[in-house]
Amino acid sequence: MKSVVRSIPQPPRSDVLEKLSSLATGQITREQASSWASEWLAQDNVPGTEVEVADLPAWEGLKLLAAADLYGGDRPFLYGEDDFRSWGEELRAAPR
Repeated sequence: MKSVVRSIPQPPRSDVLEKLSSLATGQITREQASSWASEWLAQDNVPGTEVEVADLPAWEGLKLLAAADLYGGDRPFLYGEDDFRSWGEELRAAPR
């Protein structure tokens, strides 16, 4: 178990939903969305730092956003705009 010196709250669900919406409409790039989400996920692996996960569906949404720029083998990207919209809908409907 790691010794926690600093605890930070996860980003609010509204921020995750805004990134998903911006990604689905092309207002931000896949790389921008992935980078933003990956920074949060990486914080939880920094020695002495722990992200307080109070909203598990939003945390799972962060994980999905981090994968937004993954390449898909037979197609340019693994996920597309329909996926981003679906992820947002699922997160909006998820219990808090």
